[in-house]
Amino acid sequence: YLSTSAQVSLPDSGGGTGNVITIPVNAANIHGLIAASLTLNFDPSVLNPQSASTGSLTAGWAFAANLSFPGQVRLSMSSSSAVDGAGILSNIEFEIIGAPGSSSALTISNILLNDGAIPVELGAGMFNVDNVYNVSGQTTFWNGGTTVPVTTITLTGDHIYEALSNS
Repeated sequence: YLSTSAQVSLPDSGGGTGNVITIPVNAANIHGLIAASLTLNFDPSVLNPQSASTGSLTAGWAFAANLSFPGQVRLSMSSSSAVDGAGILSNIEFEIIGAPGSSSALTISNILLNDGAIPVELGAGMFNVDNVYNVSGQTTFWNGGTTVPVTTITLTGDHIYEALSNS
């Protein structure tokens, strides 16, 4: 069985607070696409949109993005030449502003491909802010409290990290 519907989806991804990441709007099973509009929904306490651009499937298309609605990025794009296949409709850059361990569902709404002529199956994604920790302090001698330079410090958990202390 081959579906006649186009598939438009968002990935599961993650990153650390303060970083800027790109989230693609992926598309597959595209036939004769000349226009698309959609709204990407997210938690504005976790992600802050910075910019949006066309993707591999829509390179060179007329493109407009509205980033001014909290929790939404609204996209509209069109071309005089139809495209077929699979690729990225749009790339959206976000600054990660959520606290470590927070997350945001990524969903698509109000989607129209060729003004609704192409049926669409949607796939939601999830964004998780990395759990990261800052470790600081001093390595000192027990007697007198003077610092111990160039001490190997090891942090173990799901990964092992090693560093040398400062003087």
